[in-house]
Amino acid sequence: MLDRYNFRCFRPFTRLSFAESEPQDSMRHQTTKALHAYWEELRDGRFAPLRSEVEPTEISALLPNTFILERNGGEEARFRMTGDAVCDLIGIELNGMNLGSIWADASRGRISQLIEGVTSAPATGVVAGKSPAVGAIDGTLAEFCFLPLRADSGEINRIIGSAVVVEGERVWRGPEPRLFNALDLRLSAIQSNEARPETPMAYEQPAEADYPTAAESGAPFELKAIDGKFASEDQRPVTTLDRARPHLRVVRDED
Repeated sequence: MLDRYNFRCFRPFTRLSFAESEPQDSMRHQTTKALHAYWEELRDGRFAPLRSEVEPTEISALLPNTFILERNGGEEARFRMTGDAVCDLIGIELNGMNLGSIWADASRGRISQLIEGVTSAPATGVVAGKSPAVGAIDGTLAEFCFLPLRADSGEINRIIGSAVVVEGERVWRGPEPRLFNALDLRLSAIQSNEARPETPMAYEQPAEADYPTAAESGAPFELKAIDGKFASEDQRPVTTLDRARPHLRVVRDED
């Protein structure tokens, strides 16, 4: 399944490029695409819908794999609502924890950059992550999606997202939480009838490098494409939507 992901690195970039593209082109899993379609319907031409417009009963089949992040000011994004399948994927209760706590050290900076782009550009973000193998247990490949939301004040400081297993163990019962290495990170510009921020997010330049084969994919990687486009249109893995009992763990959310 890993060979269906494109690991070829793009050339270095300096800032987010708002190319006309289809954000769903960077999404491989049906759950990711379904959440994005719901978010697109809610936003109705705006850069982001209101957090209060999200109605859990309308996405009940997606709830186990869904989460909501809060990011106020320059603070790191933290989990405010988390589906059971997301917590099972990591192996711990995630509500109240920082998003960076589920990523390996070498990936946290790039994830932070991506979240900054999602809320500030704004943009949609998709990450392919792989956990390291543990003994005879192969690492798990998962797809993470990040879609911006507005608080009632109008500020984009919430994110609705999903985490779905593409290949590997869905439930982690190890002695320590499972951490992921970011293999592939993509931001896609949001097309809107609203005025775009005058100064797009600036990013540091990563060194150009080749991405690994499936056998090598447990290592950390650099942020690669910030233009919403694929290097190629390889076949994308599609797996059955997890129909587990819908449930969200809730932390009080004040807008």
